Amino acid sequence: MKKSLPIGIDLFEDMITEDYFYIDKTLFIKEILDFKSKVTLITRPRRFGKTLNMSMLKCFLDIHQEQRELFAGFKIMQYQDIVKAYQNKHPVIFLSLKSIKEPTYEESMISLGKLISNLYYEYQYIYDSGILYEGQKKDFSNITMKEANPTELKYSLKELMGYLYAYHKKKVIIIIDEYDAPIDNAEMKDFYPKMVEFMRGFLGDALKTNEYLEFGVVTGVQRIAKEGLFSDLNNLSICSILDEVFTESFGFTEEEVYAACKYYDMQDDMKEIKAFYDGYLFGKKELYNPWSILNYLKMKKLDAYWINTASMGILKNIFAKGNYELKVAMEGLLMDEPVKMRIGNHITYPIRYQKSNAIWTLLLNAGYLKIRDVLSDALIPEYTAVLVNNEVKEAFRYCIWEWISESEEVFAEGLTDFIKALISGDGKGMGTALNEGLLYSPSYYDMISENSFHMFILGILQVVGGTYMIRSNREEYKGRADCTMRPHDKNKAAVVIEFKHAKDKDAAEDMIVQSAIEGLKQIREKSYAADMKVEGYTTVYEYGIAFSGKYCVVKSSLD
Repeated sequence: MKKSLPIGIDLFEDMITEDYFYIDKTLFIKEILDFKSKVTLITRPRRFGKTLNMSMLKCFLDIHQEQRELFAGFKIMQYQDIVKAYQNKHPVIFLSLKSIKEPTYEESMISLGKLISNLYYEYQYIYDSGILYEGQKKDFSNITMKEANPTELKYSLKELMGYLYAYHKKKVIIIIDEYDAPIDNAEMKDFYPKMVEFMRGFLGDALKTNEYLEFGVVTGVQRIAKEGLFSDLNNLSICSILDEVFTESFGFTEEEVYAACKYYDMQDDMKEIKAFYDGYLFGKKELYNPWSILNYLKMKKLDAYWINTASMGILKNIFAKGNYELKVAMEGLLMDEPVKMRIGNHITYPIRYQKSNAIWTLLLNAGYLKIRDVLSDALIPEYTAVLVNNEVKEAFRYCIWEWISESEEVFAEGLTDFIKALISGDGKGMGTALNEGLLYSPSYYDMISENSFHMFILGILQVVGGTYMIRSNREEYKGRADCTMRPHDKNKAAVVIEFKHAKDKDAAEDMIVQSAIEGLKQIREKSYAADMKVEGYTTVYEYGIAFSGKYCVVKSSLD
């Protein structure tokens, strides 16, 4: 009987004692100890095993654990010098902040209070030991009884370290998982200033020069600017996805994925698995999304598992708040058009939703983008970046669809009619769907500018992006076609579209009709469909689409 897959299991002790399938990442323990930094911040995308690794680290180091059998047979046990020097030798504080997702600052403080109360309960033996002064006992009791005010909570981590040191006479290791989750949530829900002020004291005082600290390990997705959070922390080593440390500790390597697929008798689909879930670059190492791989093995089908659980707030905000140039670049990414970027050292909140290095850095850290090429070796290098894989493309399509449709039933019906007409060569049906519904959606009203119509159509085409390869302004035989659609099934019809814009919003209908005809003529004169026919597409529908304001005319090669 095969081992159960650990979907949602992120505590190492549960993983091992309940005999779940586990890919050995215990050498991370050696890596972090060899790294020898007072405080290490490791940034990785969500669902890449950060919590599990931090839980594993606690199990190995914590003086309270004494469960050496958890590590029997794993790679770390080959290093007996590390085992003898570090295993279960220090008190360890482990705190994960990923659950703090409340809509207001006040509710976030209540959730944090409960979290810290539960943490203190783990050390009730210190309270009962009699080593605390009366004032300390009162502070301890306030926290366990969930009666502490925000100021008491702010300094609770450092005070707990002091209590542990006083009892064990050994310095404390502190592990903070998903440190930026409360801050990211606060930014999305408009109470960032209050939250970052609290976190500056809560984390900063515990991690900066502190006589009780042995060392600290912190994980998160983004590196928040030091002036925003770690302004006084001079002992911090930051290890991002670009650095050549901890490269194989988070995520699955190709060898690990193949071994897992073979164990579950699913190794024959490696090509499709690679296209959908591979492509993450940590340093120079290419890795797979572990959450998606585990779900794929369990459900036995390709699906966008990561985007169904990861926070989509970044993407949704880009399409809700982003300026026009940013939205154009985002759609370009979906059509495999890279963006140029210089990677920022940190993220500064509040986020400005415009085409900028800050946005691309945000998406790179979050796991949506990967570096493709280095364009310059300057002090701050310039890169090109593309979407990581097909699963991430599904996330983009989903957000584009939400932005354009804005949950309007009439829009959804018009979109269905438009797509049906498009893939059947029905230019008249396309025109009807556009003129009687789609062009009156709020998203189109917001985008009236020189290229807005082109972008709007490309956006609504993303609904079929999973079955068609959509390209914009790419070379096609004798020129650049505005839009091409190549179905993955070559028995279906391919599509070429040329857009024409009548700048005079009051242009007469016959002028718009003539512009659409000119678009169709351009497709034929420049043989945009020639390459498609060489590639094996027997049917190619050609469309000239001309528009003026809220009115358009579509001419088809079948007219």
